[in-house]
Amino acid sequence: MVYRAAMLSVPLFAATLALAPTGNSSRLELDADFEFFSAAIALAPFTADGGSTLGGDAGAGFTLFGHRIVDDDAPLSLQPYLQYAATLHVGGGGGGYRFTRDASSTLPGNDSTNGHAEVSASGYLDRTLYGALSARVNYRHDSDADFTSLSIPLSLAGGVRLGDVRLSIGWGVAPTRYNDDVFKVSFWGSAFAEVYAVVHRRLSLEASVSVADGGANVGGGAWLYLLRRFSVGASVHGGHGHNAELGFTADHAGADVGFTAWTGPRFAVAVDYAFDWGRWSYANGTTEDDYTSTIDLSFRLRPR
Repeated sequence: MVYRAAMLSVPLFAATLALAPTGNSSRLELDADFEFFSAAIALAPFTADGGSTLGGDAGAGFTLFGHRIVDDDAPLSLQPYLQYAATLHVGGGGGGYRFTRDASSTLPGNDSTNGHAEVSASGYLDRTLYGALSARVNYRHDSDADFTSLSIPLSLAGGVRLGDVRLSIGWGVAPTRYNDDVFKVSFWGSAFAEVYAVVHRRLSLEASVSVADGGANVGGGAWLYLLRRFSVGASVHGGHGHNAELGFTADHAGADVGFTAWTGPRFAVAVDYAFDWGRWSYANGTTEDDYTSTIDLSFRLRPR
């Protein structure tokens, strides 16, 4: 009798977790994002030099859909994609970090502040041809080093969509100014390719590759959607490049895991953890290794 009651309670419990489609619709999605990170920094061959950083960023924005997104029986996070919605996204934010040197280190401490603003748009022609463009402004100022950078990454992409699979290629540039210098584009060959696919409305897969100055970047990930309202996912990335303007070589690799939950058809909260390793090799023979942990908390709201 107890066994039968337990077996009956399993589907009842699952039903309470599942989110039935409401048929409600929304033309707008609001988002807010809060990021906290810490990093351990080590320099070689001067093994005594190093330190740690602690900082955070916050941002907010909105996405306007080309038509109203209907709450059907698909996972809520996938509905804009599955319904072929055109999008216009506008956002911005800022933050900073503090570098604290080790007691035995000869490096100076440093306060850094940053900010960004971005706008992007994407859409489909006859549900087959895909296009996207984006523009962003990044600002950074390191107070102790009296260093400032201002960059304006621009990108344009196009491709095709075959059912729930989208293939696209694109190109981008990032005019950048350091301190009071003029804007320069250090590398004009930033081509990239991306593939995004949804399988049976329960699994999404993505992979990308991009050309970097003196190297390339690759990445990929997967998300599993459970009971319409929950999703879990993971991704990995890595790359190698050379910054001719500042004279260093950079390598990086990392991974992240995340979880998203919709409390209803209009509000979602997501938590993501990422670990990244980066190495910068300078012309004087010095190398810098950064080990960064990041926790990201984000919210989404689709008003009526």
